Amino acid sequence: MEEIVFKLSVVIVGAAALGVAAHFLKQPLLIAYIAAGVIAGPYVLKLAGDPEHIEFIRVISKIGIVLLLFLAGIVLNPQRMLKVFRDVSVATLAACAVFLGTGFGVAVLTRSLTGLSWAGCVLLGVTSMFSSTVLTIKLLPAGKLHRQPIGTLCVGILIFQDLLAVLVLLGMRGYHEGMLDIPGLARTLGPGIGLIVFAFLFAKYALGPLLAMVERYAELIFVTSLAWCFGMAELCEVFGLSREIGAFIAGISLASNPLAIYISQKVIPLRDFFIVMFFFALGAMLNLGEIVGILPYAVGIAVLYILLKPPVINILLRLRAGQRPLAKEASIRLGQWSEFSLIIAALALELGQINQREWNIITVSCLLTMVISTYIVVLKYPTPLGVTGKLKQN
Repeated sequence: MEEIVFKLSVVIVGAAALGVAAHFLKQPLLIAYIAAGVIAGPYVLKLAGDPEHIEFIRVISKIGIVLLLFLAGIVLNPQRMLKVFRDVSVATLAACAVFLGTGFGVAVLTRSLTGLSWAGCVLLGVTSMFSSTVLTIKLLPAGKLHRQPIGTLCVGILIFQDLLAVLVLLGMRGYHEGMLDIPGLARTLGPGIGLIVFAFLFAKYALGPLLAMVERYAELIFVTSLAWCFGMAELCEVFGLSREIGAFIAGISLASNPLAIYISQKVIPLRDFFIVMFFFALGAMLNLGEIVGILPYAVGIAVLYILLKPPVINILLRLRAGQRPLAKEASIRLGQWSEFSLIIAALALELGQINQREWNIITVSCLLTMVISTYIVVLKYPTPLGVTGKLKQN
């Protein structure tokens, strides 16, 4: 217990100290949280080379992603979300194919320099397909996220990508001796549809009346909504889907409830705490001594995708989704790799499909795209982390 309290204290103090420094230096706060992890992880908490300690931080930070997607769902009208899915599905699939092909092609062409295995080349392409749900939603002002089409468009693309990422994870786990376990995937997707139906029926006929009964008690509304969020997250995990998807289903099933916005405002402070933990964990996973050798290659990969992703997404949204007024802003906000990139790479490392060097390349490339993208978005568009009064919007 004392060790846990010590770790949490280091995370909070380090994030606060560098966050205040970043504020005075007019730098994005998310960069400060990552920097706190880079400094405190290996040198204060001694996390480098200690899987148990890193796992502790990663588990804590994962709660932030669950809360983030619950809040993303709770402010979105289900009818609007279905329309967005129809509009962006083809464009999103096409963009993923372009990024997959680019990553695989670059990895193959540079194998003589990097020593990547064929599996490493494939994983580099796969992990480059997705954009960060955490970063994109965190950098969307509440007004844009809740009420403006840009918020619905970005969240729609991200959730569609997250579903693809879940399929990738299921495929990796179901791959046995050169054969893909198609029946296993079907057994997972079937219950997933059933869980969606269950969530909407339960939210309408059971949870809604229950919240109406206890609406005078703020803390009971708060606890009940969290119970619904984490209950659905665990149900989806049991049936082979991710907790993140379960949290989003829980949120969107409550979107039509009169208390939805009130619940979202109550959950935001808790989400922000765990999001700090998430970005701290990203920094803490880095061992500076191990990444020096692969840093030039990772920088090249990151710069390539920072230059490639926005124009590709922009063009495809304009051509396929009919989103001309919003395409440019959405493409820039989605111009980084995803936390799912790290999850997929971690699973591949656990299964022995890639080695530690290949994991380092993917991890550093992912983090660099997040850092560079954060600067671009914060300096170009309104965000809650804006460095000027004009660009700062909550």
